[in-house]
Amino acid sequence: MIRGFALGEYLSIGTSQPIAPLTQINVFVGTNNSGKSNVLKFINENLAAVMRHARGLQGNTLVSRPHADRNQPTTGAIAISATVAELRRVLKPSQASEIALVEEIHKGLFVNDLLWLSLGWPTREVLRKAESWGDQHAWHSLWASLTSQRGGDMRQEWIPNVLHRVRELVPAEPSILAIPVDRLVIYESHQEEDRVGEYTVLRGKSIVHLLSSTQSPDHSNFDRDRQRFKQVEQFLRIVTDDDSAELSVPHTKHAILVRFKGQKPFPLADLGSGIEQVILHAVVATSVNDSVVTFEEPELHLHPVLQRQLISYLRSTSNQYFISTHSAHFIDEAPASTFHVRLIQGESQVERASTDAKRHQVCADLGYRPSDIVQANCVIWVEGPSDRIYLRYWLQGVDSHLSEHIHYSVMFYGGKLLSHLSAGETDMVDDGLKDLIQLRLLNRQVAVIIDSDKKRPKDEIRDTKRRVKAEIEDCGGLVWITAGREIENYISKPVMVEAVEAVSEGRGQDVKGGQYAKTVPAKKNSSSSIDKVAVAIEVEKKPAELDILDLRFRLVELAAFIRNANGLPQPQSNPD
Repeated sequence: MIRGFALGEYLSIGTSQPIAPLTQINVFVGTNNSGKSNVLKFINENLAAVMRHARGLQGNTLVSRPHADRNQPTTGAIAISATVAELRRVLKPSQASEIALVEEIHKGLFVNDLLWLSLGWPTREVLRKAESWGDQHAWHSLWASLTSQRGGDMRQEWIPNVLHRVRELVPAEPSILAIPVDRLVIYESHQEEDRVGEYTVLRGKSIVHLLSSTQSPDHSNFDRDRQRFKQVEQFLRIVTDDDSAELSVPHTKHAILVRFKGQKPFPLADLGSGIEQVILHAVVATSVNDSVVTFEEPELHLHPVLQRQLISYLRSTSNQYFISTHSAHFIDEAPASTFHVRLIQGESQVERASTDAKRHQVCADLGYRPSDIVQANCVIWVEGPSDRIYLRYWLQGVDSHLSEHIHYSVMFYGGKLLSHLSAGETDMVDDGLKDLIQLRLLNRQVAVIIDSDKKRPKDEIRDTKRRVKAEIEDCGGLVWITAGREIENYISKPVMVEAVEAVSEGRGQDVKGGQYAKTVPAKKNSSSSIDKVAVAIEVEKKPAELDILDLRFRLVELAAFIRNANGLPQPQSNPD
């Protein structure tokens, strides 16, 4: 694993910017035009060459893209880490004086556990300092043992030759794969992978080919590649919450197909852009081992739950990842290393967000406010973005004084994530629940809106939902389990018909009415629903109808809860 690298005089980067320490997942965040993508571009174009230079190999030169105002050649360096024992294996000391010298070399070179190497290393400054690490006898003895030579000069041969051997600690350069921000929808692209200098750009049809090669692998790597295919298929089952999900690539390699039990195969894209994108990234992450992979804004089209599932999947691989993002979910995921990229006086500067204050500044740059979760007077958890649209729309109908981001914040938990939520007090949580999200630690005023998912009046609410309801209410929170199957059942059929028709022409006629109906129909020739967010936006254009099922009662109850959390007086009831 690469421990660190530095880049300078490259596009928006001026003076050299050290980026370390690195972990398996490394995240670069900042405002638009701050230079995040330039850092990833440097990794793609130059990291392999920088590592070769650090080993003392000439060969390939760096791809130089000088800063427009400075016009200096691009520079790079690599950071390595090594124990004294590892340094001994390279320098091979035998006598006591040589062993003592190697220990002093280690102490002098590895500052904060890292040694920075570039094409011009060791520098004059390093050579000068090295004279104080041991006497002439020790340096000559160690040099003679390594080179089988005699004579020479301490400054001209002994010290430089010994230190050059340290370069052997630099690992061989890994293969580098990149998924750019302009990645294409898988089944619509006819592009193969692009080999660009030192790295491979993967987009479009090349992803399909990657998966196909693991579905029907060559005999020489059959077991390894089939296991990779099964890994991606298992990940699909996790993100779709369906253990019957199967993946396949037809012989034409024009698409990735999905099949659920009792259904015909259909294109992966029909599951929605979020599932498609997360599987695309998983295919690439699984296709290689011990490689460097760069992702530009992988959160595009991904619900927060899918983002967390992707991060978890990346951790299960042996690759090292470099990710540019605007998502707080990638920042929150320890043990990822987060680096803040800012454009200051025309130059990009990179700083590791290693303290709470620095992480706060990162969130501020991304537009996240502390009050969104921790300091909000009231947090309302809903399943997804469409629920948030309906909630704001309805609350305005019962209490127009209440405003999102001022009196309450809305957060998403995602349907399956509900089983990982614990709202109990800390000392009541069993050891087995320590890794679960504890809502009460995020905010003391919690409301949760949950779809009942009931298909018939006599159906029972699932155990997970009953557990969360009990824990939240025991702590003084509020839980609203919908009277109908889903939150969309609070919309009258005529309004829903018109909204669906506006989003998908000809599908309004397929809208079903009733308390326990699946209101929003599936896409044509697909098992996935029409875009619920788009439907909610259309519904929002109509006057709110609040006297459906228990909607008005629930809204009045929620508005009172929000007012109480904010210390606001309850509105006076109108006299009859």
